[in-house]
Amino acid sequence: MARTVLTRTSWFEALDIKTLDEDNNVEVLYWVGCTEALEDRSLKIAQATAKLLKLAGVKFGVLGSEESCCGDPARRLGNEYLFQMQAQKNVEVLNHYQVKKIVTGCPHCFNTLKNEYPQFGGNFEVVHHTEFLLQLLKEGRLNSIKGLRSRVTYHDPATGKVQLYL
Repeated sequence: MARTVLTRTSWFEALDIKTLDEDNNVEVLYWVGCTEALEDRSLKIAQATAKLLKLAGVKFGVLGSEESCCGDPARRLGNEYLFQMQAQKNVEVLNHYQVKKIVTGCPHCFNTLKNEYPQFGGNFEVVHHTEFLLQLLKEGRLNSIKGLRSRVTYHDPATGKVQLYL
């Protein structure tokens, strides 16, 4: 069976999403991350998140082919040089577009962008997509589906907090 080859832009080709190169006047940058962009089973997460952002009227953009790995795997595997090269390149791209706020679903990208990029000149507000979507719900920008009643449990590995949403 032939396997589909995914690129950084495959996940959003049919969703009418602009890259920052096309329009950088955005409320947030949606940083997709390697897994959601390049792994067949996970790209549905990126697509669902983007659809919810659109539904809520969030003006967002993506980097598309300009997004590269945040560098976390290289650093964790001991290749500090490669991590620093990736971090510097990404910070240059983000600063070029004057990005202020980043939403991401990847916990590794979240940690790296928020806590490690400031030492490379990358000072951004970084929010996990679950927290951003919850905030949109609280603000009334994203309405839950009428009649849908379910529980969602979220475990934040960074803080160890477990939250239950109804």
